[in-house]
Amino acid sequence: MKRNQSGLTLIEIIIYVTIVSMILTVAIFFAWDVIGGQTKSYIITEVNQNSRFIISTISKDIRQANTLNSVSETVLDIDLLSGDNIVYTFDNLANTISRQANAGDIIVLNSAVVNVMGIWEDLSTMQASAIGLDITITYNSESGHSDWESTLSTETSFNLNLQ
Repeated sequence: MKRNQSGLTLIEIIIYVTIVSMILTVAIFFAWDVIGGQTKSYIITEVNQNSRFIISTISKDIRQANTLNSVSETVLDIDLLSGDNIVYTFDNLANTISRQANAGDIIVLNSAVVNVMGIWEDLSTMQASAIGLDITITYNSESGHSDWESTLSTETSFNLNLQ
């Protein structure tokens, strides 16, 4: 008498479940790593773009400056060749940097997802006028995940060609 043995044994089922579980575990970790890498890339890009935009905007205005009105740790006030008055302000409570032209609307230069802190410094001498800028841009991460954080600090100076 022959028995019909078309079913799976308990050992075969255990081996099958183990192999499928290992494959799914690897797939989940791979997917999590890809998502985390994309998030980290986005965060670094956001911080770098904010830094480039802020510094290029300031640099453009300072190249066109003809009068340095005042410099404090949080405020830079200059007049441009065009006659416009430009005021840059670090708001260290709101973590922003703003630009105001001719006492008009205040424009925040950084995006809402980054915090900006900085200090202006008057580096002028008897021979030349110069402004120092120490700026730190940090991604505003609420996750607390250390891989999803980015900070960029820049120290630079600008020479003014005052008339």
